Amino acid sequence: MKTKLLIAFLLSNISITLSQNLLDTSTWTVGSGAVTGFSNNGTTTENGRELGENHLGKTVLLWKASPDNISNADGGWNTDFHAINHILTYQFTIWLKKTNSNDGYSYFGCSSVNNVLNLNNTLNTNPYFWYGDLPELNKWYLLIGYVHGSSYASSNSIGGIYDGETGEKILSISDFKFKSTAINVAHRTYLYYDTNTADRQYFYDPRIVEVNGTEPTFDELLGVNGDAKLVFSYDASGNQISRSWLCLNCSSKPSGKTGKELNDEPLLEIKDNNLIAYPNPVTDFLQLEWIDSPDRQPDQIFLYSMDSKMLFNSNINERHGKMELSLQNYPTGVYLLLVVFKNGEKKSYNIIKK
Repeated sequence: MKTKLLIAFLLSNISITLSQNLLDTSTWTVGSGAVTGFSNNGTTTENGRELGENHLGKTVLLWKASPDNISNADGGWNTDFHAINHILTYQFTIWLKKTNSNDGYSYFGCSSVNNVLNLNNTLNTNPYFWYGDLPELNKWYLLIGYVHGSSYASSNSIGGIYDGETGEKILSISDFKFKSTAINVAHRTYLYYDTNTADRQYFYDPRIVEVNGTEPTFDELLGVNGDAKLVFSYDASGNQISRSWLCLNCSSKPSGKTGKELNDEPLLEIKDNNLIAYPNPVTDFLQLEWIDSPDRQPDQIFLYSMDSKMLFNSNINERHGKMELSLQNYPTGVYLLLVVFKNGEKKSYNIIKK
């Protein structure tokens, strides 16, 4: 009997699926420029979205900054404003990775027009939790910032920048507090003043969540179980060839995997409510089946390669049906199957071609 596996929703926070995130990244699609809820910082060509690997080696949709040779805004976003309660504390997070050089500066902040205070109660009209160079190139970092409630009396900041592999806190960053007149807030993160056109900065999984006891734990933000341990594999010359999270006392292992590890897995199904795709990994033909569901009827099917090229698309007119996708002529690797439903929902799944 084939093992059944529910594949996490990549376009909406693959590693965690808590409902209180005020930001909706399901609007992210492969392409360039702004999307609903996220206005681009810089030009359309400086802002793109493509498939890539997060800190766990999972294939996700990343926002990519590609600077031009002009020293100004070079990528990133300002989100829409979202309603908040000024007496509450909110946690802001973003994953960042910079490649090639440390030219320019990375920025991570918030915005609530003239309604954000420093912890000494002075007005901050341009609040950034942090800006500067990430500790290392070519490495994912988790940035966590806090805007506290208007009655917050402490002068201590608790935000920080964390190593995406070890979870170690690398830097402390600035916290803020709301004025009593604050009614909304926006998330913003940028690349600025970078004139090196070979540089890239990647952004992943932005969040604004209310701190109320049900916000993501630190392990959930890292995307690993609290009993997991990061382990590395090396070749005979001592070069690191893979890394993964080894779950010591839990039933599942949320690990990053190499292409070989993925190809060695047994045949699995993607089963998601009224939609089934099999086999996965696939050698030649991927079978898609769906059943009638008035609230969740598939409307379109897309298949993308890892370099963000659309390989297949088709409209679905039948309420109950079956479709066969040929992957015979495609090379071994990971592909993205995107399903758009008539209710506007979008879901994506990793498809492994052997």
